[in-house]
Amino acid sequence: MDATSYGSLAADLTDQIVKTGINLQATSFPLAAPNSSGQSINYLIEAAFAESDADPVVLPYVNAANPTQPYSGPANSGTAQNTMRVQRVQLQVKPGAAASSGTQATPAVDAGWVGLYVVTVNYGQIAVTAASIALLPQAPFLSYKLPALRPGFANQQVFTGSGTFVVPNGVSVVKVSAIGGGGAGGYHSTMPSGGGGAGAQVTGIISGLTPGQAIPVTVGAGGRHLVRMAMAAAAALRISAVSSPRAAAPAAMAGLPRISPMPAAPAGRALAGR
Repeated sequence: MDATSYGSLAADLTDQIVKTGINLQATSFPLAAPNSSGQSINYLIEAAFAESDADPVVLPYVNAANPTQPYSGPANSGTAQNTMRVQRVQLQVKPGAAASSGTQATPAVDAGWVGLYVVTVNYGQIAVTAASIALLPQAPFLSYKLPALRPGFANQQVFTGSGTFVVPNGVSVVKVSAIGGGGAGGYHSTMPSGGGGAGAQVTGIISGLTPGQAIPVTVGAGGRHLVRMAMAAAAALRISAVSSPRAAAPAAMAGLPRISPMPAAPAGRALAGR
């Protein structure tokens, strides 16, 4: 809401607008260390939107009834009007109570303010380093940049060998395609043999993932034959608990015994997104 008037424009308490505050200069805060050995203190850094009007100027007007007559200020009153609306982020620091290190509490965020950071200062500390600063858990920061986001299943990672799939930032659902290795061809020392069956393909969606989660991926080879026997192998791509076995090739010739398929691990790919 635009709760204050601007120049001759009245306040607007009906329509919502987005306001952005930008700080053009750094803000420094003095942080005192506790006075007792073994103690620490947490300082809360919080922010609020601040808006003000500046640069008043007596603006030229004209008489609406007689446009040839110039006015100085509204209604020829000579009144100056602000010509600039400044929008900034106001920052402040709020100290907590000193306590034994590890038991100190972070102060509550003030009404109308947004908590950003917690700075911990220990007894005897004379400088604040990055290790002393932590994000407040409820701070409204994005953990990734908007250009890194893409709708739907926009990125993919292909595994041609075993490895690990690490869930990217902003991803909680992946689409997995598993492509099985082909079955082995038949073998006979003197007679023709049949070809192996083709590997199948299966696709599924896995949800409930967490960014940074590491998921092992096992990829193997297609089928292989043994001397004087026709046999087939299946391949499977496994991402977490998901697997996709493949069908075996048929025996090469009638009269030869059928051999149970020999599982092998898969050739496959994983498509990540959303």
